[in-house]
Amino acid sequence: MDGEITQKWITLLSSLSVEGPANLKYTDHAFETLESVLGFRLPKGYKEYCAVVGCGGFGKHGGFFRIKCPALPIPDADVLNSDHCLMGLHLDLEMATDDGKLNDDPEKAKLLKQILEKGYPFGDTQNADSFFWDTASYNSDDQSYDIYWILDEEPSLVTLVGRDFFRFIDEFCLGSSPSNRLPEDYGDTALTEQARIFTRYSVSTNDSDSLAGKYGFLADDLFNPWLYSGRKAGDPITITCSYDAPNRKWAEQLKSDWEQHADVKVKIISPGDRPEIGCLVEVAMLNRTLTPSESKEILSFMISVGDRNKCQLAGLGSGWPEF
Repeated sequence: MDGEITQKWITLLSSLSVEGPANLKYTDHAFETLESVLGFRLPKGYKEYCAVVGCGGFGKHGGFFRIKCPALPIPDADVLNSDHCLMGLHLDLEMATDDGKLNDDPEKAKLLKQILEKGYPFGDTQNADSFFWDTASYNSDDQSYDIYWILDEEPSLVTLVGRDFFRFIDEFCLGSSPSNRLPEDYGDTALTEQARIFTRYSVSTNDSDSLAGKYGFLADDLFNPWLYSGRKAGDPITITCSYDAPNRKWAEQLKSDWEQHADVKVKIISPGDRPEIGCLVEVAMLNRTLTPSESKEILSFMISVGDRNKCQLAGLGSGWPEF
């Protein structure tokens, strides 16, 4: 890592009020492994940022602008887990195309397609907007990438917000750049959330490792009382679930596992052709009968299939056979 750049981050961090635990320890090998998995070089300044500052958020309320680093003990803060934003962009871009929002701006449509195919998300905001590196824009002179802000569910407002990673943090996340760069009133919203505060992510101490703590909210979606009040006992329904797969290999393995069971349909949705990028796997269990007392049993089964294929259960649903 570069000593001069490291010192710049140390100086910046010393000007902030820092909350949360001590930073994780990083080695050059950790970043070499990260680059190997991601398939591209990390931009200049990012390694030093992670080593000095770490994963966390800048601003009020625990951090409005949130930056991710390699953080295996904290999955939500791990930059390797942020590729789900590509799936979100893929779905948002499909919707924007269907709605004709990009018909009048073919250059923007081309840019968004390039970000989907070559970009990688490394941060977000509390409003679920995402920050992407456009790896197609790499230049050996500055060893950096163009940085784009993409509004959740509104990709047509994609905006270039920086390039040099240090300046992006210093001038955008902590400075006045949002008001000059972001469209409409989004810049004003960002400025109201700014503060020279950095809050590091910490390992959760709640019951998230238990079945109820980790998936209870999903079970509420699936086993909602309305499901049983409007049908007769034994009437068939379709039960659906979805998984976040870490890459195409595990998505295919999960699909193969589920397809060993009768009356099951499985679909893999991928944001692009890159095999290292995460996928969404949708599963439909057809013609099932279900009672509320069976909810934990079937939920445990869904979880176990996902766990043995390294896929996180992400959603549940249910309805009539034509659902």
